[in-house]
Amino acid sequence: MVIKDLKKEISSLIGDRDGQLLITGALNMSVTDYILKDRNEISNEKAIEIKECAKRILSGEPLQYVVGMTEFMSLKFHVEEGVLIPRPDTETLVEKAIEVIGDKALSVLDIGTGSGCVAISIANYCKNANVYSLDISDKAISIAKDNAIRNNVKINFIECNILEEVPKGSYDLIVSNPPYIPSEVIEGLDSNVKDYEPRLALDGGYDGLDFYKRITDIAPSILNKEGALVYEVGHDQAQDVKKLMEKDFKNISIIKDLCGINRVVYGIKKP
Repeated sequence: MVIKDLKKEISSLIGDRDGQLLITGALNMSVTDYILKDRNEISNEKAIEIKECAKRILSGEPLQYVVGMTEFMSLKFHVEEGVLIPRPDTETLVEKAIEVIGDKALSVLDIGTGSGCVAISIANYCKNANVYSLDISDKAISIAKDNAIRNNVKINFIECNILEEVPKGSYDLIVSNPPYIPSEVIEGLDSNVKDYEPRLALDGGYDGLDFYKRITDIAPSILNKEGALVYEVGHDQAQDVKKLMEKDFKNISIIKDLCGINRVVYGIKKP
């Protein structure tokens, strides 16, 4: 079978964009090759495998889990059920962290690391930073460790229940994209989110603010002098998180993502 015919068949099932992502991922080919080499032959076995993957996507399984890979901050990350799929929104969080760190040798703690996309991106673009990744899930830590190796960065991993424990050590910057969806809202999410992505990485408690309350409460005790805290927040949570931070943090700012949504809240520890 030639790729051109496979493209038509897959696109008719899941659309052109997802079809391209599926085929390039399955065949480990670039977008340029996808366009220019569509008369190349592939084996019947591989074509059948790709068609089965398309059916899984059509049934609601996230494409990223089917392919086992996604892109974030121009880096490649392995993902599977058990970790949240990195979203473009979260790049705003990473960009703010990179701006704060610059070329300084800061100690950075990523709370709720999941696939490791935030911590690994920071370590990749801030070569002097000493980055720590924390998660409650041993599966998430295992996947994040694999992604650190894939992207050739060194990360220090910590398994910890942040709601009950205080991490050891002291840090210049804490970054977090914690679970922030209110518990009662989760059942109303799209099926490809609520039925596949880990509830542990979604559920932020009754009002969605459980993790912000806890992290903001313990952060001053593990942040160095003039240390900073930067969060990703839900579309309507920025003001609530800002208020939580006002007791112990100064120069608090709210940063919009590329869609103009208040996405990141940043503050510096008070003396």
